[in-house]
Amino acid sequence: MNSYMNIQFQDLSLAIPKIERRYIKNPQSSMSATFRFLRKQYSFSFFGDYPILSAIFRTILELNINPSRYQTIYAFNQSEELVALSKKDKNCLLDQLIHPLSVQMKSQQNRFSKVKK
Repeated sequence: MNSYMNIQFQDLSLAIPKIERRYIKNPQSSMSATFRFLRKQYSFSFFGDYPILSAIFRTILELNINPSRYQTIYAFNQSEELVALSKKDKNCLLDQLIHPLSVQMKSQQNRFSKVKK
């Protein structure tokens, strides 16, 4: 009686081709509709909303489609996890999506400036 456990590692790389197909077919596709489409799929149900939105955002940018701030904030509002955030927090998350390294650098500079004082 050999029972083998089938362990599968999942990541969002499976979502990338779905996002690409959707935006290649229709470059004017809504980010929030794409988010809802991925969120409903069982294979992505255990990922948080922000990683899914981040994957959508990065894939769209790689396809040379620039989503507007409004479109991204609207997609944030479709998320049960992110809708309760304040406007300031949503803007911080959006800045993190747009400029991940610069936001990281700013937070490090703020931390070091507090230490020096």
